[in-house]
Amino acid sequence: MVIFDPAASGYEKFVRTGNLSYLYQMDTFDLVIVGAYFAILAILSFYGLHRYMMVFLFNKHKKRQIVPKSHFEELPRVTIQLPAYNEMYVMERIIDAVCAFDYPHDKLDIQVLDDSTDETQRIARNAVDRWRDLGLDIHYIHRDDRTGFKAGALENGLRTAKGEFVAVFDADFVPEPDFLQKSIHYFTDQEVGLVQGRWEHFESRLLVPHQNAGDFS
Repeated sequence: MVIFDPAASGYEKFVRTGNLSYLYQMDTFDLVIVGAYFAILAILSFYGLHRYMMVFLFNKHKKRQIVPKSHFEELPRVTIQLPAYNEMYVMERIIDAVCAFDYPHDKLDIQVLDDSTDETQRIARNAVDRWRDLGLDIHYIHRDDRTGFKAGALENGLRTAKGEFVAVFDADFVPEPDFLQKSIHYFTDQEVGLVQGRWEHFESRLLVPHQNAGDFS
């Protein structure tokens, strides 16, 4: 038991009892700050629980084989949209990749939605012309007004889309030739409204001269 003079200072009472409340009393502002802190902490805790659930569900279903409910007897027509903006180094690659799909060419409607202001325009036009000459239904659509940016370009393309389904690939994607054949049949299930493919990355390699290779300057 600790006995002290009630008239003693707050500091003396703190030293004798170790009770911090003798030094400072929380006011309304402090209570608001503490309340906000715990509210944010609760939100972050909920987010962490969500991440835990995602990991749990992944481990639970990782061995489950996902297959389409059935297969289309006749493949539907698909509009492929390729939105781009000043991406000259990958533009031709993505056009060539989607034009190489092992999907009936008469079932493809390819839109190159290019809002570029640089050399990408020429590269994309040349690639489109080359594939159109080979018989593909491919069109180059350019906008000077970038309203909505890439989303706006996609919306603009939908006005002339011919497909029953729409596949969207960003300019730096390189889908495999069988991508459509593997994904389109999931839409035989009326409850499926979207199919997203898995993203992977190319191996990045940096080429540097060997120390004994001489002067490259």
